[in-house]
Amino acid sequence: SYRLSDVTVGPDKFPWVHDSTLIPMDEPHILAAIEKGLLRVGSVQLHGDSRSVVACILRKCIQETTCISRRNTRGQATATTSPTSTSQLSSSAHASATASDLYSELDVFFILRSDARRGATANAARWGGQVAFPGGHVDVGETDTAAVVREVREEVGFHLDQLDRYRFLGEVTPRTVSRVRDGKPSSLVVSCHVYLQLDETSENVVPDPSEVAAAGWAPLFSLLGSSHTAPLNWSELHSTRGVDFDHLPSVHLPMRCVTVASGVDPDDATRRFRLWGLTLRIVNDWLIMCGLRTVPIGDDMRSSL
Repeated sequence: SYRLSDVTVGPDKFPWVHDSTLIPMDEPHILAAIEKGLLRVGSVQLHGDSRSVVACILRKCIQETTCISRRNTRGQATATTSPTSTSQLSSSAHASATASDLYSELDVFFILRSDARRGATANAARWGGQVAFPGGHVDVGETDTAAVVREVREEVGFHLDQLDRYRFLGEVTPRTVSRVRDGKPSSLVVSCHVYLQLDETSENVVPDPSEVAAAGWAPLFSLLGSSHTAPLNWSELHSTRGVDFDHLPSVHLPMRCVTVASGVDPDDATRRFRLWGLTLRIVNDWLIMCGLRTVPIGDDMRSSL
């Protein structure tokens, strides 16, 4: 068993603790543990040829059976449900909740990048079809904070600079990615800023179809164990393109409240939410530095290969 505050959590409550990935927690709230583990912006300085910054956005989960929203070319919702926020549940339900329930009451926001078949920009096509956090390139003279606010607003319509809607929690340790551009080696510094959405019903997702095919929320608990971890089947999802990526560690995210861009099939988009690659590495950095995991997602898969 594992202890959160004065509440004992065992396999009957969270089956993934069999994996020994959830470590003992003393913080009364999981958000406090996350904020405590994150860095202040700029406390770790890495230098590269270019910079990108993404946003990991958390919220208290919304209870629903199905929540699919389609956006037309003007960003207007054409079909959706009316989900119920956890903040709207009865007081008796809240009274019976325990600190351990916070693991299942937090969601993480992910996007599915558009690919060339859906008219993605040249820059977006490089990451086409991949699951990611919203964000992008830092312009010359722009701060990381200004860049992530701008990119998230452009890609999904969230306004991270509105303090009544979002609270900044901290920064994940930045990463340097080596790559080749125009035949020459270069380096990209990637930073991840973590935010909490304070009012989960205040903003609708409005995906930019040239960048984002779909977006939605995955429960935090799906990242804490191995029940959703499996070898990547990239060639099955994308024909023979990227067959070399098959069998890499991935998480099949159980998405909820998915919004799709115009012309995107929601069922097809939902099954493509496979977390892997750079974003998975960022997620691992975040979970481990905040004490939510002891080993990276997929570590057991690598050892068995």
